[in-house]
Amino acid sequence: MKKVWHKPLHTRKKWKEMSVGRKVIYYMRPFVENLIEVWLEPLPFPTIFKIFYTCVIIFLFFLMLPILYPIIVVICFYGLLQYFVQSTLQLEFPRGLNIIGFVQYIFALKISNESYEEILKLYMDKYRYGITALASCVDYIRLAITVFWE
Repeated sequence: MKKVWHKPLHTRKKWKEMSVGRKVIYYMRPFVENLIEVWLEPLPFPTIFKIFYTCVIIFLFFLMLPILYPIIVVICFYGLLQYFVQSTLQLEFPRGLNIIGFVQYIFALKISNESYEEILKLYMDKYRYGITALASCVDYIRLAITVFWE
């Protein structure tokens, strides 16, 4: 007698009869278990990191990765091509096609007026404090509910 139940599900005869939705659920189980473990971490692990982790995983990897990956690869190779062409042939690329110049501009960007910089810091601090307070509130509510249910 064969012990079929020791085989993984995708090698069993039953796999061919399953619908696509059930197959997706089978392969998504480890991912969902990982997310559940992250959300059940104790209190010192802040909720804001849990929310950020969940949003990045769901949005980036499931929706945007098939679109972003080829675009990033093409941009990186174009940047390498631009670097080698500029260094060997001494050619200048036009402004719309100059990726290296664009990256240098982004990293050299500074706010010229100091009062605008202070206002920006104040707004960023205000929203950072609000998000931190909301995250710790959610943590304490979750802790209270888990203590109550035990």
